[in-house]
Amino acid sequence: MKYRFIRFPGGKCKAMTLSYDDGNINDIRLVEIMNRYGLKGTFNLPGTSFPETMENGWHISAEVARTLYFPAGHDVAIHGATHMAPALAAPKDAIRDVLDCRSFLEKFYGRIIRGMAYPDLGTITAEMKTYLKLIGITYARGLTLTHSFSLPTDWLEWTPTTRNRDPKLMETLEKFLAADPRAEYISHRESLLFYMWGHSFEFQPDNWHIMEDFGARAGGHDDIWYANNTEIYEYCHAYDQLVFSCDNTMVYNPTQTRIWFDADGERYEIAPGETLNLP
Repeated sequence: MKYRFIRFPGGKCKAMTLSYDDGNINDIRLVEIMNRYGLKGTFNLPGTSFPETMENGWHISAEVARTLYFPAGHDVAIHGATHMAPALAAPKDAIRDVLDCRSFLEKFYGRIIRGMAYPDLGTITAEMKTYLKLIGITYARGLTLTHSFSLPTDWLEWTPTTRNRDPKLMETLEKFLAADPRAEYISHRESLLFYMWGHSFEFQPDNWHIMEDFGARAGGHDDIWYANNTEIYEYCHAYDQLVFSCDNTMVYNPTQTRIWFDADGERYEIAPGETLNLP
């Protein structure tokens, strides 16, 4: 075996995920659009409480927060108790900001939450990534745009492809839709990920056509796996746990996830706990 590449559920070569910050009331309309077009994403929520009503015109209420995201296949992640830029804070304060937000979200939703998006400036340091790993954060999204479709090599510095106010948004999307890793030379058949981030308030008052146009073009493609951030991370993490024999003639899946991969141009599927013989 010379070349091996991850494939997404169903053997797909492409995946798409969205990421939106701050828990703004415009998330309601954004989620409706995403649901209509079959898009999935993660909503990064700051603070340690939700207001009882939305009369302040900014944050969603506790009642809306409880039912808006998870039932439609989206998820939530940490965005800091005080929306603090962690690179500008003392480590103990930045750690507390992450943990307080995580503790609140886990109690509110009754779920373990290990992902986050860096608040404010989005600055990332090696020290910060070290303590995030120590306190159980498995992935964290930054702000730098890559305009590429590569999977992360460092999940604590997950850089998105684009954002919703990027002038190159639709151009980048068209490039992604046209790509077919299976048609590339055998050593360049990496799976592709399109990752868009933003804030739902950026569509106000008259930019909702951006999201409508994006959703209409991006959704409904049979060759794309639409997933939230956590699903992307967990699937890739499971793939990384596959165990291959020294001569690459056997592979064992120790996880609870069904996994697909490409080896020298052939697609394989391996069930949880299965050992597969390879040619």
